[in-house]
Amino acid sequence: MMREQEEHKKIKVLLIGDTHPEMIAIAKNLAMNGIDFKIVLPTYFTARESRILCKFGVQFISLGAWLQKRTLDSHITSDSIIRKYAFLETSTWLLKRMGYHRLSWKSAEMYKKKLSSRLPKIIESTRPNIVVSYDTIRVPRLMKIKHIVICPMSHPVTVKESLIESKILFPDWPEMEDEKPMGINETADYADRIVLLSRFAKNSYISQGFNASKLEVIHIGPINGNSNHLHPVEGSNSLLKILFLGRMTRIKGVEALAKLSHSLNPLKFQINLVGQCSPEIASYIRGISDSDVLKLIENPTPNEISKYFLNSNVFALPSFNEGFNISSLEAMSYGLVPILSKNAGVAEVLESTPLARLIIEPGSIEQLKLCLNYLSDLEQEDFQYLARLSFDLSRRFSFDRFAEEFVKIMMQEIDR
Repeated sequence: MMREQEEHKKIKVLLIGDTHPEMIAIAKNLAMNGIDFKIVLPTYFTARESRILCKFGVQFISLGAWLQKRTLDSHITSDSIIRKYAFLETSTWLLKRMGYHRLSWKSAEMYKKKLSSRLPKIIESTRPNIVVSYDTIRVPRLMKIKHIVICPMSHPVTVKESLIESKILFPDWPEMEDEKPMGINETADYADRIVLLSRFAKNSYISQGFNASKLEVIHIGPINGNSNHLHPVEGSNSLLKILFLGRMTRIKGVEALAKLSHSLNPLKFQINLVGQCSPEIASYIRGISDSDVLKLIENPTPNEISKYFLNSNVFALPSFNEGFNISSLEAMSYGLVPILSKNAGVAEVLESTPLARLIIEPGSIEQLKLCLNYLSDLEQEDFQYLARLSFDLSRRFSFDRFAEEFVKIMMQEIDR
């Protein structure tokens, strides 16, 4: 066992990040276990760098929350980080925050294109034993280096099929350039192993001809960590406060919630749509919803998001396709009762529990209404039972656990 651990410490890993926390969790695990690695991760800062930036007053120009989110674990040092095209990646975030969604999308595309063109040199200079990347980044085919790809979404073909399905149900939703499938198929094709975040996503790859033995499922967990120390908020469910959190896109089934608002009693139901939203989409949502029931919160700050988690008691996601929706699990870590589409990935967490009756068909207005009426009619004690169950389920998942399972799979692949 000791010899195996020593051998593993001679391994060199190259992590090619995007803006996903899975890769950062893996980097933290490798650092804690003394395994040599480099991580391509542009606009992130070490704990020491963040302290320096704070001294220069970053928190006083409304960037404190952003900096906190972009601060790495103290085990990860600057020597391990490769920050190529950091300004371009930051511009993507700034443009999105300012409401320029199309420009933000083009900036993100440019960043990924430039990064992909640079990767051969990065790989050559770091000389890794194994490369870990996302399917959203084009990585050249690696002949003598092992390659594991993380696919946070379902297979791009099935995402496209789901988008067509959503267009049939909601044909008037404004077209969005940034709603097309994100994965680069050949990156997954070339990989030695593929890590997916749900069985739903795995089945989508199997349906597209991938060998099941090449596919691994590891669930992620809540980003905020509330499942470690918070308990569901006790309160009356006489007014159900329903939260949707995420990008306002057609494929997430947002239109179902907007149209549902017309058939709900404002004395019994309140819907808050919270997330990234272009002015065009905001105008459309307000035009098809009842303002007495539904409130739209565009481009929220982290503090606003926390406030809505704390002040809601139901989370609704009628999405047509998700790999493993992290907002759902985050909501559950606050004790919110989830109503999830069967295509949300995370819905499989509810299976074989009393919450399974709250799994609905994608975009179904009628099933959303049935679930909300069911919850509204529950006795307070029964509602709180579901809230505690939701909270307890969320405690089974975390990014640290994801990283532990991932590193085991990575070591198995290296030893093959």
